[in-house]
Amino acid sequence: MVWLIKKYPKVFQGTCEGIMKRSLLLTIVLGTIMINNCTFKILAPPPRGLKYDQERLPQEAAIFIPPDVGSEEVSLSGLVCVGPVHKWNVYVGNSLINYSIEYFNTLYKKTHFYEMRSDFVSNENIDVVIEPSITYFDISQSLKTKLNLRCIILDREGQTIYESEFYGETQKSQVVQEAYYRGVLVAEPALADSLGSALDDAFKKLLLHLRTGESWERLRLGVKRQR
Repeated sequence: MVWLIKKYPKVFQGTCEGIMKRSLLLTIVLGTIMINNCTFKILAPPPRGLKYDQERLPQEAAIFIPPDVGSEEVSLSGLVCVGPVHKWNVYVGNSLINYSIEYFNTLYKKTHFYEMRSDFVSNENIDVVIEPSITYFDISQSLKTKLNLRCIILDREGQTIYESEFYGETQKSQVVQEAYYRGVLVAEPALADSLGSALDDAFKKLLLHLRTGESWERLRLGVKRQR
């Protein structure tokens, strides 16, 4: 047998590669069967690449996300490449809270998070109120997350300083790509990374717009009026 392999290496190389591919597929199938009908909780990892070296506004900002928004969950099933029988509870609201706090800390020197409007109305130190929300959310069969991030910024009197909406989607992710080959075994971190990547994409677009041109001037003028 050894002399045959040495004499016809290309033939046996193709055969070995075929065996390895079939073995990998069998491993994925068996893994999916063994980990059957499970429920997974998906929370985005911490934001990446935040910059704190830019100018931050001196106002105190309240980040207001009410319980119905902050507790929002999206339940998914039928994702073929990671096991169609599994259920995925995506913590969209909780992830929004975490990303809002981290990103708006790069825009304002001091921020506070509130779930109830009455909690910050009585706080005389609050100058502006930021109200972020997710207006659209979807995860496709390719594990790509798509979402719309809406942001409203109000002054203390309730007048709108800024309002806009930005689309975010999953960027290239090694973890997501691995999920195609390893299935449910890496699906949880892959979906979390997909969610985090889309949030990063939307928040970076939002912060860039806030720091550009007329938007930035409106925020700065708000500082001058109130100080």
